Amino acid sequence: MDETNSDGVQLALWTLAEWTVTTSTGCTYYFMKFVFLVAQIIGMFSLVAGVVFLLSGPLIWKHYEWMRMVTIRHASALMACRFRLLIKPSLWLAWWMLRREICYLHDRFRESNQQGDFMTDMEGVYESLDEYLTGGQYPVGALAALEEPYVEAQPEPQLFENVDLAEAALQHVANLNGHHIDRAARESELDEDIDMDGETPEDRRPFINLWRCYALSHGLGFILETDQGAAPSPNWMRWFAAERFLSFYDALLIVDPDQVIVAPCWHLSISELLGTWPTPDRPAPDVGVRDFGRPQTLNNGVALLRNSPRGWHFLKLLLEKASWLHTMEHDQGPFDETVLEMLSMEAMAANDINESYDSECAQFLFPNSKGHHDLARYAMCWWRTTESLSGPFGERRSQVIRFLDPRQYDVNHVVGARGLSDPALLYHFAGRSKDWDAMLQTFGLEREGTSDCREVLKYVRQRSAEPCVPGGPVVERCEPPEVVC
Repeated sequence: MDETNSDGVQLALWTLAEWTVTTSTGCTYYFMKFVFLVAQIIGMFSLVAGVVFLLSGPLIWKHYEWMRMVTIRHASALMACRFRLLIKPSLWLAWWMLRREICYLHDRFRESNQQGDFMTDMEGVYESLDEYLTGGQYPVGALAALEEPYVEAQPEPQLFENVDLAEAALQHVANLNGHHIDRAARESELDEDIDMDGETPEDRRPFINLWRCYALSHGLGFILETDQGAAPSPNWMRWFAAERFLSFYDALLIVDPDQVIVAPCWHLSISELLGTWPTPDRPAPDVGVRDFGRPQTLNNGVALLRNSPRGWHFLKLLLEKASWLHTMEHDQGPFDETVLEMLSMEAMAANDINESYDSECAQFLFPNSKGHHDLARYAMCWWRTTESLSGPFGERRSQVIRFLDPRQYDVNHVVGARGLSDPALLYHFAGRSKDWDAMLQTFGLEREGTSDCREVLKYVRQRSAEPCVPGGPVVERCEPPEVVC
């Protein structure tokens, strides 16, 4: 009897244990199945949401202006955040992988007793990354195998140490011509800044003297920038000079040396034409340029920059682009892009959100897949965007940038296929391979006569009896197949 009861208890316990295990296993199974089902549902919804955002996100984004305003107003902070979180780690990862790969392949290369250059392209990319991230502290490959380490150059003595740069530039030009410039000339309200574009000093000197005499005739100061300094190219030198000197003057008229103001029109002040509006009751513009419409090529050879918050902001936006590589025509493309950015900010400040600029033209600032700059595409994009932001050519409504109508006063007539057939206040012989003697003949004075401002002003007074036609017709069509000329 006892054995029977014992067997019954054991059977009951075994049945209870079996039921417990079976139930637990079943519950666990169904629980895991439920978890996997929920995960699949969440994953499916995430995938669908991602596809929907990918396909319709840019379209929906346009309807949420407050989100768009946040990205526009805080663009620099957002770009900095993206750079730190995404771009910089990617660069470090690429640096680490390239370093490991180059070291490994060089070890195999040496083990095979081979000699010569190896992986120069890959090493060049790594060298650039290493220079940017670590300052060149971890060379590998051929650079690390150099028998003699690099010797840093000794610092050169600072030019014009304890000397005012503007005064030094003025006196330098004066000494070249045997004259002394009154120091009071630097106290005028406006200043002219000359850009040197790589030609010889002898070629440029007559035209620099003409600009100096023109500034003197209008009571303006004159700055000649002769040291490239930290500018990435000679084209950028004038804008870095403007950054140094703008705070000392009310405005800067920034010009090139390869320009000639026609003698009968010397009484007209380009700085006043670009720095004022036809109606005196309007505030002075912060930036002044010649207006360019279809199908004319853009050119910033003559520009006025005012010492104002918006003028400084324009210069700041422009100089931020100096580090961009392979931009169209060096500073020309970034200058045009900065104009669009300023017009967009002006439209946004006027609550005209529908007329904003999302940098759609910036893609054409850089070389295409074939390594060429597409000037025509950028120009067409610039014309279209400028018209939408500030109105048509000759009727711009911007209060910040003065677009001077060349049909009234052409202060930057780029001499191209038309030559000198159209009247203008200033002829700009832009481009390379200049005929400096022919350019001087346009003014009508011998080279020796340009060295003395008294002779120049005397000649100008003689020519003042001739009619001055400062503006003329603009280009309306290009010779096929060109669309920009």
